[in-house]
Amino acid sequence: MAQEEPKEEEGIKEEKVTVKGKVLIKAKAYKDIVLHASRFCNSKIPRNKWKEVYGFLVGTLQDENVVVNEAVPMTHGGTTEVQFEERHYIEAAELDGKLAETSQDFIIGWYHSHPGLDLFLSSVDVQNHMGFQGPNPKSIALVFDPTKLFEGHPGFEIFRINKIDLTSGFHKVPWTILDLDEEFFARSLFELSEKSAARRPVIEEYGEQVTEIEPISSTETLTPSQIISIESQTPLETPKPTPSDRPSYAQQKLEKAFSEADKGHYKEAIDLAISSGEEYEKNNQVGMATDAFQQIAGFLYEFWEKINKVRKNLFTRQKVPEEKDAKLMIDFAKLLHSTSKKIEFDRIGLETEIKDLDGNMIKVLDEKIQIANILYESSNIYSMLIQEISSKKDIKKQIDFLKKATSCLSTAIIFARAVEIQSDLAQRIFNFNKIMYQIHQNQGEIQEMYGEEQLLKINHLEAAKIFIGGAKELEDSANSILDPSLQESLKAYSEKLVGRSFFSLADHQNYNQKKYCAANPYYIKAKEYFSKAAKTFALKKSQELANIEVYLRLATQREEKTREKCIQSKGKLIDVLKIKPTEPKIKVSKPEPLFFP
Repeated sequence: MAQEEPKEEEGIKEEKVTVKGKVLIKAKAYKDIVLHASRFCNSKIPRNKWKEVYGFLVGTLQDENVVVNEAVPMTHGGTTEVQFEERHYIEAAELDGKLAETSQDFIIGWYHSHPGLDLFLSSVDVQNHMGFQGPNPKSIALVFDPTKLFEGHPGFEIFRINKIDLTSGFHKVPWTILDLDEEFFARSLFELSEKSAARRPVIEEYGEQVTEIEPISSTETLTPSQIISIESQTPLETPKPTPSDRPSYAQQKLEKAFSEADKGHYKEAIDLAISSGEEYEKNNQVGMATDAFQQIAGFLYEFWEKINKVRKNLFTRQKVPEEKDAKLMIDFAKLLHSTSKKIEFDRIGLETEIKDLDGNMIKVLDEKIQIANILYESSNIYSMLIQEISSKKDIKKQIDFLKKATSCLSTAIIFARAVEIQSDLAQRIFNFNKIMYQIHQNQGEIQEMYGEEQLLKINHLEAAKIFIGGAKELEDSANSILDPSLQESLKAYSEKLVGRSFFSLADHQNYNQKKYCAANPYYIKAKEYFSKAAKTFALKKSQELANIEVYLRLATQREEKTREKCIQSKGKLIDVLKIKPTEPKIKVSKPEPLFFP
């Protein structure tokens, strides 16, 4: 059958090499590899929670051939790589010692899974295999992808590296599965049925302890396909915890975690899962501890799926935004953050899809990028809310939403900049200049809203001070933005607020003081700044243009009327050059982040 070309990393390529001999795999070894991989990757497990597994291949050499008599499941890793640590080689030596006591077999290689990733050796795999092929040139690396089974493929290929070098290419080794008959698989299915009826894992990893419990009803039957997809299931035991019964105590905590998650209490569920994992670790049950820790990703993923439906409806305008939508997303970001403080995030393996600046969806494991992204989207919801209430003239609510949006953005940029390992990825996802621009824009709008509050109180002088204060802040902020286009927009907004300040001073002279000759040059000055701002906004086709044109039209009308009234009263028009802005007043404080990395 035609095989797909394996994925290749830069510098790590499959090459065609003439190989002497082949690998002869006993059917039992093949079965155990399938069961081990499918325990952590099957149709009952969400794809984002699939995990890689690894184990040792035990056998012997027959002339040029390698015979694999047994596959020994060792452990499982995250969603992307299994990287060998010192303990793995210690375990290998320990296993070799046991084999030497009972048989002529020894470790002749290793296997690991690439769930949904295809069949190849990554750079990490090459590094791992150097430890095997260096001492024994016949050592093999078997790569298994469970998803290949649905394509009429046995699901694996076997490789060796071309030389003991980190940049070495690799080549395939031909293989044959022995003893693959119907009777064998009938016995295998019977064995699986027994284990699933006892609610045990269909296959245990090296050193894993699983307590026998009461079987389920004999009337319950499972189909072969259901049996293959069974995960480790050890139900809640009833006895109270004792020092000698810690495994069941840990399991109780994990069961309680599932119960809390079902109620939507994800923080409580995560705390219980962490405690359960730590309890398993105390008893050297590494596999069970890893399962408990990685359930955390499941709880976070469940929470994410709930808000994902909301956000999709919001950003496609199928739902009217509500403040609770933004709060829900912020709660998720806070949960990611608090979880990362309690456990190393790479032990969880939560992966989310995020759109980069080019519009491509990319998978991200770094929690800081995830937090930054969700907070950025939260700020967008607050922006939608501001648009919804803008016609209602609810200034206090607008200020509140603007402050919350700015806090989200401020926190997002702190987390995005805190990323070290994936800094290039952060640059691909976030436009830092644009985020800073939006923060300054929001700050300017808050200052403007405070000025609006004073106008409602007919306090034109106070409003003028607040407007000019906002203008100066925006001008200073513009100089910190590297993008010329965004810098120009902030300066245009600054000019608009200068215009509003002169306009308020003019209204004070016009309506409060009835000094038409004094008011007239302030309107002229306001027109000057409104015109400058309008030119910039017009070039950018900004929605600000319509707003600025209203002020420009009003300033023009009032300038003409005050000129007429000044002439009618036989007063003297004041020279525009003598007009100066009022002193600034700053009402906006720096945005307060929600939390810090």
